[in-house]
Amino acid sequence: MALSCPVQFLPLTSLDMALPAHDCHVFSMSLPWLLQPDPARTPPARFVLPPVPALPAPQRKLRLGLVWRGHARHPFDHHRSLPDIRQLTPLLQLPHIEWLSLQLPTDATEQTWLGQWPQLQAGEGGLADLADTAGVLAQLDGLVTVDTALAHLAGSLGLRCWLLLSASHTDWRWGWEGAHTPWYPALRLYRQQQAGDWPGLLARLAADLAALA
Repeated sequence: MALSCPVQFLPLTSLDMALPAHDCHVFSMSLPWLLQPDPARTPPARFVLPPVPALPAPQRKLRLGLVWRGHARHPFDHHRSLPDIRQLTPLLQLPHIEWLSLQLPTDATEQTWLGQWPQLQAGEGGLADLADTAGVLAQLDGLVTVDTALAHLAGSLGLRCWLLLSASHTDWRWGWEGAHTPWYPALRLYRQQQAGDWPGLLARLAADLAALA
């Protein structure tokens, strides 16, 4: 797309950072909304290079990452994060799945509750940046997450990902309906049918994951 004005790309180090003199600015992640692409004609993101890997044979358990909470300072985090960690019970009860927690951070109450599930391991240690996280994701069969940066990271790696979406304040990048996104072919979108119905959403996901056994 040719522009008749100069464009400068700046790394965002803080929301209150000093900017050079300019007439307008836009966050890179807002460009798809401003450009209004046609989803039906939008090719997958160019960095989605590897094909979606086949799930392993039933002889071994699936190894899936798990993230249930976003950044607490996000203005809509109370919509996109699970309000109660115990709502993960239907997933952790699945006998054919080994889970790896990639949640940062976890508090003492969560750690105590998670400790009762031998099929879940703590994998958040040493995740200093997205490069570290990508290395861990590359060793998994997939990821279950609420709307966090890890969904985008999994999508960019071509990793199978089940993304849990609230019915309230859903990020526009995921669209308003449907189970798929043109940005990341490997992602499957799970949407609440009613705002706040995390139990119903997780029950649907658990049933679908059980079918993979």
